[in-house]
Amino acid sequence: TYDQFMRIRSAQEEYILLDVRSEESYKVGHIDSALSFPVQAINKENAGKRLTKDSKIIVYCASFQCHASTVAAKTLLSLGYEVIDYKGGVKEWQEKGNKLKNSTSN
Repeated sequence: TYDQFMRIRSAQEEYILLDVRSEESYKVGHIDSALSFPVQAINKENAGKRLTKDSKIIVYCASFQCHASTVAAKTLLSLGYEVIDYKGGVKEWQEKGNKLKNSTSN
């Protein structure tokens, strides 16, 4: 949930935030500190290059109606990673009054 996500952020726990939408969507706007890792690119080889098994990973996509974060979370879980699925995604993030970063404002 949004509240869980904000608790983790405010506690300054270490985590890796993955935007699993397309690279184009990521460039238009993403949550601050998120890395682009499109759901279609998530596999054992790519995950092994970018993530460590001891990392806490949070994935998100566009909104509750988008299923990319759920697919990404299930894939990463099956590969042995600890994953949280922030289902509200970009839509909820903005509805709660937060801004998005874009590729020119990083």
